[in-house]
Amino acid sequence: HVRAHSLGEQLFALLILMSGLIVTTCFVGSIASTMSVVFASNQYNTTQKFLLKKFLFQNSVSGDLAARVTRYIEFVLEVRHKKVPPSKVQFLTLLSGPLNIELQAEIHCPRLIKHSFLARYYEMNPFAMREICAVALSTVVYAKSDVLFRRAQESSSMIFVVNGSLVYHRTEKKMTGGVKTSTKLDQYQWCCEQVLWFPWVHVGDMKALSETDTIAILSNKFQAVTSSYLDVLKECQEYAKGFVQTHTHGLLSDVPPQGENYRRTGRFSIQNELSAAEAMEVELEDTLARYCEGEEEVHNQDSPKRNDPDLKINRKLSERL
Repeated sequence: HVRAHSLGEQLFALLILMSGLIVTTCFVGSIASTMSVVFASNQYNTTQKFLLKKFLFQNSVSGDLAARVTRYIEFVLEVRHKKVPPSKVQFLTLLSGPLNIELQAEIHCPRLIKHSFLARYYEMNPFAMREICAVALSTVVYAKSDVLFRRAQESSSMIFVVNGSLVYHRTEKKMTGGVKTSTKLDQYQWCCEQVLWFPWVHVGDMKALSETDTIAILSNKFQAVTSSYLDVLKECQEYAKGFVQTHTHGLLSDVPPQGENYRRTGRFSIQNELSAAEAMEVELEDTLARYCEGEEEVHNQDSPKRNDPDLKINRKLSERL
């Protein structure tokens, strides 16, 4: 056995022993503290779930709605566990205005430029797009079966899908009666672009197929930012003219055309809709000419497209421009 004989050796052995005890105590204490925090968090979540179920039961909430509420809360808790929300990072409030704008642009621009015109908007003036990312965007999480909007409701924002899926239902007016069509929107697709260019009333219903993260471009703030940059303002005015021309020819929908190019790249070109509108205009002119010449009698004076209430409402709105 090795023993300390001199006073110095005894003091050294005592110092080593005390250091080991201190390190061990700190290590065990940190583990106990961590376990205490985890236990308290789990106990809090368990208590809140119990209180939620009790609240739903006492207020006679239907089983279907109660299940949706519970599922959505579990989804939000899971998302917050995986991804830190900005509201939890207090240091972000210390950022200067320009630095915060640059940070928001770095986060959101890659999602917005999936749209072809917004990509051109960014190329023309990156500073304007950065400001839009900082002041004109709103992030919203929807639960499964949540309704984003309904027909005849006034629109206020253009919506991008970040994660999840949405489904859009639209009843088209036909000679033989209404035909209901459905369109699915997946990641990086969008809807309600019209509200950026002119006042718009929804002509269909949009619902979440699953828990869905979305980004909304608020139309009033988008227009305010764009109006302060003359270069992009002129380009937006030209683009808006084409968009208005398209939607005053009866091509009404809250979602863009689901063409092959749109499905492949997630981009929407206004030229596709303009071509369809021009073709329709030419067809109407030919029919009118034949009618005037007596070659053909027009029987469709009361066509469904002419009497479509959605078309009348949005035509009146577009006349405000």
